[in-house]
Formats: sequence, C-alpha cells, structure tokens
Amino acid sequence: MPTERFYHLSEKKKEMIREAAVQEFIRVSPEQASINQIVRNAEISRGSFYTYFEDKEDLMRYVFEDLIRQVREFCKNLLRDSGGDFWTLQQGLMDFVLQICREDKMPALTRTESGHNTLMRLMWEKSSDEVCPEEIWMGELYQLTDCSRLRVGSLQEYRILFSICIHCILAEIAELYEKGKTEAEVRESFARRLDYIRYGAAESEAGRPESAAAVSEKTEKQRGQGK
Repeated sequence: MPTERFYHLSEKKKEMIREAAVQEFIRVSPEQASINQIVRNAEISRGSFYTYFEDKEDLMRYVFEDLIRQVREFCKNLLRDSGGDFWTLQQGLMDFVLQICREDKMPALTRTESGHNTLMRLMWEKSSDEVCPEEIWMGELYQLTDCSRLRVGSLQEYRILFSICIHCILAEIAELYEKGKTEAEVRESFARRLDYIRYGAAESEAGRPESAAAVSEKTEKQRGQGK
C-alpha cells in the first residue's frame, strides 16, 4: 500500500495521482497499464512514483480499494434486507456491477482473465486501514446468510461457494465488453450459471429440480392465466 510519504502529499496531489491511475486502468488491462503514462498525467517523476508505491500492483490495490469497499458494503446490506438469502445476494450483486458498467466506471481490470485473478486477490486481501480484512468481511457475510438452505457447513466452504459466484460475475462482465452482450443477455447467462451452481449439472434419480428461472417463468404464466 502507499508509503507514509504518499500520505504526506497534499490532497490535491494525491487526487491527481489517483485520477491518473484510474484513467489508465480503465483504458487498458493490468498488463498493458503504463507507469510512464500515469506519472505523466499525474505530473510527477517516475522516481517519485517509486517513493509512493512499490510497483504497479501496489498502486492498483490503492485505486480499487474504494470499489472493493463498495462491493463489501453492498453485500452486507443486501443480505440484511433479504433475510440472508444467498441467491438474492448474487443476483443483486450482478445488477450492482452492471450499474457500475453502465456508468462507465468499471475498470479494464475486470475485462481479462489475468485481471479477474488480480481483482479476486485484491478482494480477499485486507484494506490499507486494516479495518476489514477478508476473514472478518467473509465471516460477516457468513453470519448474515441463512445457510439452512445451503450445503455449506463452515466458513471455508462458504468462501469457496462465494468465490465461484464472483468468478461467474467477472466472466459475464468480460463477455459484456469482449462480445458485446446486452445487459439482458448477461443477466440471462448469469442466471443459468447460478442454476448450475445451485442445483448442479448431474441428473438425480428423481430428475433435476426446476431452476429458479423456470420456476419464476411458470409462476408468471400462472398469474397471467389467473387474470
């Protein structure tokens, strides 16, 4: 994270550096991001950059902390509002991320596989103020989630399930940018991914349970017939 020297800079200069970094990380992927471009836009020397940050990933971690903090708060609030429904959380999180994309605030970090891996690593690390390490944050979500309808018996199992869903969200965002999918197509594709996670892909002897999307569609048809 930033050095003590960085925090001694004026608020104006810190914001210039942050804004220069944000623009570069929106413009290109992590591999392509240029420190030279960042320092040029921030009006600092390359030497000064390395007195503020260890490397490009150190800067990346600082820049995306705010986005990660927003995601963490959103998850906790939605779980409280939904009575701990894990699947409502995942659908809501997909909508939340799409909103960020719609506002053109989604960094290019999410658009490549390596970017996904970097963002996931940042998601699980503790923040610079050490107020919300991943263990505490994930533990809070675990406590807020109604696990009676989930096949998870520990925090570790919950973390695995949650990380699988996050990877699915990031994969959909990549296709939004790379393949030009519409938001409706992304939502539909993500719903299918969630169905596989929720119900599995293997047929049981009794047959595969109806997916959430299928149940919802059937309910709507029944309502229409009842009118």
